[in-house]
Amino acid sequence: MELVIGTRRWSTWSLRPWLALKRTGAVAVHADLTDSEGLALLAGTALALGDVHLLVNNAGVLAGGALDDVDDEAWDTSFQVNVEVPLLLTQALAGSLRAARGAVVNISSTGGVVGSVHGVCYGASKAAIVGLTKTLARELAPEVRVNCIAPGPVRTEMYQTIPQAERDEVEAEMLLRRVAEPAEIATVALDLAGWTYATGITVVADGGRVLL
Repeated sequence: MELVIGTRRWSTWSLRPWLALKRTGAVAVHADLTDSEGLALLAGTALALGDVHLLVNNAGVLAGGALDDVDDEAWDTSFQVNVEVPLLLTQALAGSLRAARGAVVNISSTGGVVGSVHGVCYGASKAAIVGLTKTLARELAPEVRVNCIAPGPVRTEMYQTIPQAERDEVEAEMLLRRVAEPAEIATVALDLAGWTYATGITVVADGGRVLL
């Protein structure tokens, strides 16, 4: 089974999964998924390798901030990357996913479940992914299962842009006293993809943060 990874930037962070898996035949595609040609390139690359058994919609952006900082650009960017791209990519691959009786895993956030402090655009768009997951689960049933993960903070390139003092506060709020590593959320995604009698659900993987 081949693995296709789409990335907008050729950075150490974005290419880590490919670098770890390239010897197993993983393919990295450099594409801007907010552009129709980039999305077609990624979808076409996946389809050229055969039936698509699993789609993980992991593209995301953190734009804007608190209510006073919201503007048209931040709102539009948040919904385009966090909601529209997963919708269009699922649409492009739906036929192959149906043929393979495959699965879709969308990545939301705890901010989309309980709200996001100082992240109006981010929280709203990630909540929309939870709703989109339920709708797509109905739309693609019974052939395709569609589920969602709501991670807490994850040690990604985006997370590293947060000032250290704020990161320390975040980690102190976790029952596990640390943020997730990307590989831990990837494990949840693979496990969820294998839950053959679950569709339309959102799994929270946040180190216990929402309990506090």
